[in-house]
Amino acid sequence: MTDALRERAMDALSRVVPPGIDKSLVELGFVKSVEPSDDGVLTVSLGLRAPHVRRRSLIEKACREALAPLPGVREVRVDVEELAPPKAEQESFGTELLDGVRNVVAVASGKGGVGKSTVSANLACALALEGRRVGLLDADIHGPSMNLMFGVDRAPQVFEDRTIAPVTVAGGIELVSMAMFSDPNEATIWRGPMASQMIRNFLFRVRWGELDDLIVDLPPGTGDIHLSLVQSCPMTGAVVVTTPQEVSVIDARKGLRLFEKTGVPVLGVVENMSGFVCDGCGKVHEIFGEGGGKRVAQAHGVPFLGRVPLEPSLGRAGDAGRPAVLSSPNSVSSRALAEIARKVAAQVELVRGTAGGLGAYDLAFDAIPEAAGAQPAAASGESASPVPTGVFRSGDALVFDWTDGARTVHPFRELRLRCPCARCVDEWDGHALLDPASVPASVRPDRVTAVGRYAVRILWSDGHGTGIYSYDHLRRLAAPGA
Repeated sequence: MTDALRERAMDALSRVVPPGIDKSLVELGFVKSVEPSDDGVLTVSLGLRAPHVRRRSLIEKACREALAPLPGVREVRVDVEELAPPKAEQESFGTELLDGVRNVVAVASGKGGVGKSTVSANLACALALEGRRVGLLDADIHGPSMNLMFGVDRAPQVFEDRTIAPVTVAGGIELVSMAMFSDPNEATIWRGPMASQMIRNFLFRVRWGELDDLIVDLPPGTGDIHLSLVQSCPMTGAVVVTTPQEVSVIDARKGLRLFEKTGVPVLGVVENMSGFVCDGCGKVHEIFGEGGGKRVAQAHGVPFLGRVPLEPSLGRAGDAGRPAVLSSPNSVSSRALAEIARKVAAQVELVRGTAGGLGAYDLAFDAIPEAAGAQPAAASGESASPVPTGVFRSGDALVFDWTDGARTVHPFRELRLRCPCARCVDEWDGHALLDPASVPASVRPDRVTAVGRYAVRILWSDGHGTGIYSYDHLRRLAAPGA
């Protein structure tokens, strides 16, 4: 009887399909066991990984509905185990090869077609002309273009330890692009995780050497690659590119909000294609309108770095493989880009002088220092959201000191129970998925690691490690009545 019921139950589960996928629980290998009892209780054990674990309640309900009608079943029990990510997802990267890079500056836009890559290439060259050592990372995995803009037709050297040597291009720029590793006539058909993995390779497996600035040309939008970058390293700042059109400005605002939410300082806004300069008469025609970039900069309280006119020589230079600031330095657009580069360099130094936070850290439990008695003084001139200046432990609690002079104390178990990740909190309705009884009283952080400039990731002794605690979240937890 039990064998027959087990067989019928597996058949029923083979028709249960998790939301957002076209395979059943059985095909996905999520069903660990099905155990019928003599008194009609059918116990199903499931092993779920992200992203399916965040649909846990829906999957449990679907299993009960599929199994309850079976003859001989009085009650259905569904036990769910949260499985750790596969080893490929857990791969760690050493950051040593990025240690010689003083500043990492992202160039972003909310949408495509605004000339962001043109601005990135010329910004890198203009900074190099100022005597700075500059690298350029083409982070647009699906639509790389820097190989064309710099006339690169060769792959970089890959060493036995799987590290990469960047290609030195015009202006002395050290360049890495996906285009160096792929057929230019073939599409890169990758899902988000694969693209994000490649970006981490470009960051931490490239022998960048000693650089003043690493310019990162981001793809359009605000997706996986953007999040991977801001989580992987504390970025010095970001430059947002828009055109004067309102349709572009709307999307530029989204890019600005991404950096605001992830604690990346916005160095300023560039308005590209800001009027067309006629070759014959030199007259400027505002074919895309005017002032959109300045308006969005003022609305967000960030610097307006300047306007770059739409000039034929600018596009021709990119197609010829030698950016305009090198090939036609006296053109109107080149002079504008050179001035923008000087403003970016000044903003970088301003940000570095006022940041005041702890920056990057990766601490095993035994390396977390004991908290001293005195609280920190507030950082002078600090206007951004507070960030940690120190991470400590005190008894069974994690302690953070902040740039605004505050100190917050978070008991280990309470902090574990307030994990905000999708495995612990339903992302749709916000109800708790974590069973407090499953968290031992002795739980402690095994590792505490900075996530960019805006959060901390905690690997807990119970094996849970997907929680990213934003600094805003930590401050809310410490607020009275939280």
